[in-house]
Amino acid sequence: KKIIEEKKSVLFLLPEINLTPQFLKTFQTYLNVPIYSYNSAISNSDKFGLWKLLQEDDSPKMILGVRSSVFLPIKNLGMIVVDEEHDQSFKQDDRCTYNARDIAIKKASLEKIPVLLGSATPMVETYKAFVKTPFYFALKKRVQDAKLPSVLLVDMRGRSKIESERMIWPFSSESIVKIKKALERSEQALVFINRLGYANYLQCNSCGHQFSCPNCSTSLKYFKKRAELSCQTCEYKDRVPEMCPECMNLNLTPKGFGTEKAYEV
Repeated sequence: KKIIEEKKSVLFLLPEINLTPQFLKTFQTYLNVPIYSYNSAISNSDKFGLWKLLQEDDSPKMILGVRSSVFLPIKNLGMIVVDEEHDQSFKQDDRCTYNARDIAIKKASLEKIPVLLGSATPMVETYKAFVKTPFYFALKKRVQDAKLPSVLLVDMRGRSKIESERMIWPFSSESIVKIKKALERSEQALVFINRLGYANYLQCNSCGHQFSCPNCSTSLKYFKKRAELSCQTCEYKDRVPEMCPECMNLNLTPKGFGTEKAYEV
């Protein structure tokens, strides 16, 4: 508001396009200036129109955009805000590689304007650079005095050797009890497993042979539902073999777990 009262514009960088609607609604409520969105959902003609407008019009406005909007030629720019500055989405790895956060800092330096980096979990280099300076502003209370959840860490070492635990692996009995209690209270339970498929790989019980991708030499992930071995690095796929190609043993054991295994349990 202070920057806009000085008749200058503000660039607000978002890590994801999905965050645009909620921020747009908030800023429309509190700011009495034109607000423009810049992201992949906008047509090329609209992008060109906005680009031309920003070059020619120096009236105060707000631009809400993803990483590429850091290159917009905003006339009379007064401030840049980088929301969730730690987010990897600000990095572009293909074509012209860059980090929009670093570009924003350099742009603010050249324009001699402030840049605000916001994050609840800042990057280590950002935290180290600012924590001992007058420009570090810590929010010591959570929004609406919200409390952090209680966390229970369950040691899974040796659990697979116990029969009762082996039946529900990769879960523990404590986890199952907690989930049941939540459902009994008509609550929801979220089980987060960032692994695809049924198992990390297949291994022969006799000779220990593992099935690897011929292109990448990485282990092929086992998908039980579609009876398939798939490489997660390239697009190589193969049917699950009936026997080991090395020793002709019929016993092939899935090792590790994924979402399919968890769902089956």
